[in-house]
Amino acid sequence: MGLLDLVKRMRGEDGLQKMAEQTAELCIDEVWHRVVGRIINMRILEARGYIRARGIRVIRAAVDRQISSQPALIRMQRSRLINQSVEVVIGLVMPRLAAAQQAPAALSRAA
Repeated sequence: MGLLDLVKRMRGEDGLQKMAEQTAELCIDEVWHRVVGRIINMRILEARGYIRARGIRVIRAAVDRQISSQPALIRMQRSRLINQSVEVVIGLVMPRLAAAQQAPAALSRAA
């Protein structure tokens, strides 16, 4: 075990990243439904900011639910966990966005 591994273990970074990934998996569908109608025509950086802004409330609520039963050390890192979860959610939404942009627009039926 190297020094870097020891420091990571002491700070709980591995566990924090796993919790961020779990949180993101719990939130991804709700965040996607909040943003999909608007981000289809956005550029990548604009879409990332929009996802961050619209998804933060969902992610905060999920993080709070997850850490309520965790040790104090994890609860003290709430803001880091939220930030990491947001980044993971963005990473999960972007491939969905790319696929949605590639898909042909649904044809509406003539009235």
